[in-house]
Amino acid sequence: MPRSIGRSIAQALNREFYRFSVGGLTDVAEIKGHRRTYVGAMPGKLIQCLKVTGSANPVVLIDEVRSRVEELFCGGNGRAVIHPSGTDAETMPLLQAVLASRALARAVPEKDRPSDFRDGTQRGNVISLVACAGEVGSGTTEAAEGRFFSKAVPLGGNRVDMGQELPALHDLAAMESIELVARGGERDVGRGKSDYDAIVEAKAREALASDPAAVVVLHTVAGSKTGLVMPSPAVADTLTAEFGDRVVSVLDACQMRHHPDLIPRWLGEQGPILMTSSKFFGGPSFGSAVFFPHRAIDTMNAQLNDESPATVAAIAEACASYLTHHDIGDVLPKLHDAMPPGFCNSGVLLRWAAGLHEMETLNATTESNGGVANTEDHVRAWVHAMREEAQKFSPHLEYVPAVDYEGDWQLGGVNTIIAVRLRSGADEDFFSTADLKKVYALMTADLTEFISPESTMAERRVASQKCLTGQPVDIPGGSVLRTVLGAAQLKDLVGGKQPLDQMIEDDRVLLSKLALIARQYDYLLSHSL
Repeated sequence: MPRSIGRSIAQALNREFYRFSVGGLTDVAEIKGHRRTYVGAMPGKLIQCLKVTGSANPVVLIDEVRSRVEELFCGGNGRAVIHPSGTDAETMPLLQAVLASRALARAVPEKDRPSDFRDGTQRGNVISLVACAGEVGSGTTEAAEGRFFSKAVPLGGNRVDMGQELPALHDLAAMESIELVARGGERDVGRGKSDYDAIVEAKAREALASDPAAVVVLHTVAGSKTGLVMPSPAVADTLTAEFGDRVVSVLDACQMRHHPDLIPRWLGEQGPILMTSSKFFGGPSFGSAVFFPHRAIDTMNAQLNDESPATVAAIAEACASYLTHHDIGDVLPKLHDAMPPGFCNSGVLLRWAAGLHEMETLNATTESNGGVANTEDHVRAWVHAMREEAQKFSPHLEYVPAVDYEGDWQLGGVNTIIAVRLRSGADEDFFSTADLKKVYALMTADLTEFISPESTMAERRVASQKCLTGQPVDIPGGSVLRTVLGAAQLKDLVGGKQPLDQMIEDDRVLLSKLALIARQYDYLLSHSL
């Protein structure tokens, strides 16, 4: 939003105006303030804002978050709508599908539609295919069919029921989600179903054949929680070539472990993209965005103009649980103008400012140290070393073989997620998800006082370390815990701040502690921590 418009809004509301830019910031403490124990501690920009304006409720304009995100990732091929999380970001592709289906409903004869849609209301019909179900964001199934996936709403502080419909949206279209699990069983546990593409394509064709106004939201996952890329991109290519705008081809790139070319390529060839500033980049949780191709934005704006003011108001009411008009910006002007005015979700902007620091510093480190090709060499070196290490702790820790994909689907062409299963002995069952949740908690604690008295000094040193893993993922054959290569680690490798052998030694401690907890799991649980 231009500064002049922000100032005009402040004047119209008879409130003070304050603007600051997050462009060039390298430390989130510049926004939120330093710890009071920090030498030379200063208040952050938001506190400075209150001090300078002498007001408790000024209009604050925080510049450049959207433009910086777009510049980093879109390559000129799209625009961004900011979201609090990758799961509620499902709302935007769903909205694209609702608008497309309603446009079809106005165009096709009502007698050709299923009986449930012959009531003169020209309701849309949207079917979302949730790929890699169980290995994508929790609550994706609910969010993809326009339902709340949490009891707390990000905006307004309201409490809702899990699965409750978003306000007004279901009056505009019928919505259904179909979960498509990618893994097939215990055999070859690291891979997905061999016939998964055929399953996904058949479900899409079935949904599209059921109603000439039906629109399918097809998810292609560019890296699940264990690194799967499924269905293959050929499915999206085939369906969009045949059915055009009746297929909203979504790329779930929330893990962000891909080559930089993927996002601009997908925007140029397919549809919207879900992404986050946490996961790989390690920014604070609950910072996300949806990238839309320019052609999709043009179509959605035209369709919004064709809708009645009451319909646009209903869409805005549904979106207002997650978004403010600032988050939408000038991407969808008519929807922006229908959203409640004034309020700005400064929390999500602060989280994005922190995430952008990690993104931009990794980008700068990459550019100043041989470019993407050199960075990919470091990625492959870490992955191959960690896979070798993960196989040294059998039988208590079992490495789950990963799938590597060619092209731009993975940075370095390798899976940077190391997944392992745990058990207390060679003849024991692998730990369940419930067990691994306890292991996840134990990893963050100093266990030296609680491990077996017979433990060696080396085991006690390992037990004293506080380590963080990814949360458990339930897959056939036994749930897994994960350790990953993140942007901060990669930046240290590429920039020479930490050599690979030293980093692997740190990661070896994590694997050692996992194996130790697995061996002594029953003993540890018998004692109060």
